[in-house]
Amino acid sequence: MRTGTVSAVTLRVLVAVMATGLLIPTGAQVARAATPAADLLPDLRMEPLYGMYIEETPRHKLHLRFGTLVDNVGDGPLIIRGSKRVKGNLTHIVQRVRRDNGTSRAIVQPNALIYYEPRGVHVHWHLRDFIFMKLTPLTQTDPPTERRAKKIGFCLIDTDQMPEDQRPPNAAPKTFNDCGEKDSTKVRMGISVGWGDVYEPYYTLQWVDATGLPAGDYRLCAFVNPQNLWLEKAIDNNYQYIDLSFDPVAKSVTVNATGATAC
Repeated sequence: MRTGTVSAVTLRVLVAVMATGLLIPTGAQVARAATPAADLLPDLRMEPLYGMYIEETPRHKLHLRFGTLVDNVGDGPLIIRGSKRVKGNLTHIVQRVRRDNGTSRAIVQPNALIYYEPRGVHVHWHLRDFIFMKLTPLTQTDPPTERRAKKIGFCLIDTDQMPEDQRPPNAAPKTFNDCGEKDSTKVRMGISVGWGDVYEPYYTLQWVDATGLPAGDYRLCAFVNPQNLWLEKAIDNNYQYIDLSFDPVAKSVTVNATGATAC
């Protein structure tokens, strides 16, 4: 071998190392390695309650009916998956969180439950306790009176697209369309960015029992993600309330004030 030359074997090794970028990492490579992926979290926003009215049932019960709407104004979708079916329940519940590098991570939520509802028109799977709704008097009573909504389970799908001038810039196409069937062993539900999940006042169990309540002033409150089970970007927009006057004799309800603070 001539003095001052590099052997063919040595040259091939150097070329291979340089080609893989392992010889001297660039600044961009160091930055990519040092920057962790960021979560693209949903942000659930409770919109104003609407469509309130008093319904008298054939058994002369008084139901205060109203509609709810939850929008997702976050950086990513709310994705909830259920599996491991035990009779009418899915017992393994996971929130899937997307990240800005194209990956995602799973957060197991042992305190959540998805159950099958075979009655009424909502014959599909429901996520329990996604929205909590209550009616309380604005004046002190003894004992304190609180009425809770019968509706506790929700099928989360993209039902209403937000108005164009209110949508986040990262709004997504409609993604979530159903909540499974009777024989399903796995369910995927959620709300895409720029979409809302609406429950009309006339839907099954979308009411608070007002039977026997005296006439007076009350506060109807609804808040989404009440137990903070689902990781989201913010929680200060999870509330809506209506202050109302209720007259059981006239079967009437009058809105006096609304608000979006914790109640």
